Amino acid sequence: MKVLFVAGYVSDKKLIPFSKIITGYGYMVKDIAVAVRGNGVEVDVFTQKCFTSGGYITGIRILPRSWGLLFRYLKTNDIVNGLKAAGKVDGVKHKLKQILYYLSLGYFRRIVYKGNYDVIHFHGITWDLKPLIDFCDELDTNYVVTLHGLNSFDEGVKIADDLRLLERDFLTQSYLKNKKVTCISTGVRDRVLQHLNCDKSTDNFNVVLNGTHDVSGLQSRIEVRKLYSIPEDSFVFCCVGNISARKNQIQLVRAYRLLPQEWKRKVYILFLGNDKSGSQIINEIGSFGDHLILCGDVKRSDVHSYYSQSNFNILASISEGFGLSIIEGFMHGLPTLCFNDIDIIPDIYCDKVMLPINERTDQALMDGVINMTKRSWDRVSIKKYAQQFSLQSTSLKYINLYKELYNRQI
Repeated sequence: MKVLFVAGYVSDKKLIPFSKIITGYGYMVKDIAVAVRGNGVEVDVFTQKCFTSGGYITGIRILPRSWGLLFRYLKTNDIVNGLKAAGKVDGVKHKLKQILYYLSLGYFRRIVYKGNYDVIHFHGITWDLKPLIDFCDELDTNYVVTLHGLNSFDEGVKIADDLRLLERDFLTQSYLKNKKVTCISTGVRDRVLQHLNCDKSTDNFNVVLNGTHDVSGLQSRIEVRKLYSIPEDSFVFCCVGNISARKNQIQLVRAYRLLPQEWKRKVYILFLGNDKSGSQIINEIGSFGDHLILCGDVKRSDVHSYYSQSNFNILASISEGFGLSIIEGFMHGLPTLCFNDIDIIPDIYCDKVMLPINERTDQALMDGVINMTKRSWDRVSIKKYAQQFSLQSTSLKYINLYKELYNRQI
């Protein structure tokens, strides 16, 4: 079987330009592609937001994308449709991007016609992918779209009104046309079905949970506590993710400030990720910088060291379609502290591996931090629990879906 992955981008430190776009989405798309290939499927990847000369990442082929290729296969009608699409969005920069996305359509047609793919797997529904999905509809080819979260229903996600309408219209049309859509958590699927006012028995919206790597056998390359002068008897919370309003790390800072002095001395929080807050979190941390530590963009190969030498994982996101750091923490035997209203809770909750917070207040978050340190957690049991969220399991579910789509058409 041969599958074409289509995404805005993937993340990989070894391949330019993907080394400059490091996000959970980018890593997840790449990881799924690699895992699917590992189960005997040939995988090509086309990225719509990056110009690249192409190459290979762990056996998956990244297709090239350049101005030359775009203009070689460009059709006049694509330019016209791009101009029409640009008229529906605001901002000069956004309009120019719209035109560019349609300029890619001729080259994408060439890829699909020549590639002889059994299934096309889109990752997300955004303006850059819409013209490509529309083409697959016209061609009536097999495709599936994975929603790596929902943008138009989350107050914590700041998006333009046109993108909000795009996502909602896509969901409606997918339901009416009975197109296959996967959601990365039950919470995401439930919100989709609620929006569409349709029964939960509908089978064109399926849940395929994200997965993560098995870390058994990995060795720590960094002595984290020594690096940051953290006493061995302290409680270390690991918070992974680019610092932003949606990830809500700033509330962790406020909650830390409320801790009784005894816990302030004992608790350290390590923030792993680029600061997208405009230094707002630095100003908020202030004099607590020796206990609230901004570690910056940690290499993916080194994140293991941080998880393995921490006591707890913590996630304070306002909204989260999945929350990859939760299962990454589980793989390292770390219990997670998070709010109880994120989408993944129905799929992942077990009182032996996590402590959900029922209220989104600073006080409740502070209490959660203290309660995590008071409970006894079994890291071995947490690691065993984590095995159900492996990339192997995720890839097999996608492959079964590909086979279903293929058999439906023949």
